[in-house]
Amino acid sequence: MKQVADILSKKKRLDFWEVWVKKQATSPRRIALMIKKKEELADHDTLTEVLNRRGFLNYLSLVAQLLCRSDQKMALMFVDIDKLKKINDTKGHSAGDKLIVHVAECLKNSIRVSDFIGRWGGDEFIVVLTGAQDRETIAKIIKRTILCLTRATSITIGVAFWDKKKNPLTLIEVTDQAMYKAKKAGRGKVFFVNEG
Repeated sequence: MKQVADILSKKKRLDFWEVWVKKQATSPRRIALMIKKKEELADHDTLTEVLNRRGFLNYLSLVAQLLCRSDQKMALMFVDIDKLKKINDTKGHSAGDKLIVHVAECLKNSIRVSDFIGRWGGDEFIVVLTGAQDRETIAKIIKRTILCLTRATSITIGVAFWDKKKNPLTLIEVTDQAMYKAKKAGRGKVFFVNEG
């Protein structure tokens, strides 16, 4: 009897949601808004509200194509949160999530309007700095980010400058390797490659 009741209640819920969706999608404007929201959710990380890997790669590819047509420069920063695993293990995953959100907020508040951020993985972010031609420009952004983080955590950063001959995926790999070189030198370090 209970299984029959469960099946009927599931069917009622499905019927309810089907009717609700049809009511919501009656106007073209509502349909467009629902599609836009779905696309936003597909391209953004739900925890930090920055681009997820899929959205980041799409946006980076588009920006690289646009920059190829001009003399604009670009650099990538590969950011790794130091000791996140230890925080998750000792203080719990909610503390780790709060730290990830805090780092994302610090990065958002430190970059310029023309720059953008993607969450690459659990404790990794990639920042695209358009128009960044030299180490000094990037150093200012890094300094603002570190000041924002204060005592919350340290971050390790790899930086690579874009060359029009490189495709975006190669640039990501180079920047990732730079971050690992910085980590080998000790946490909280920055490593620059292929300047100019």
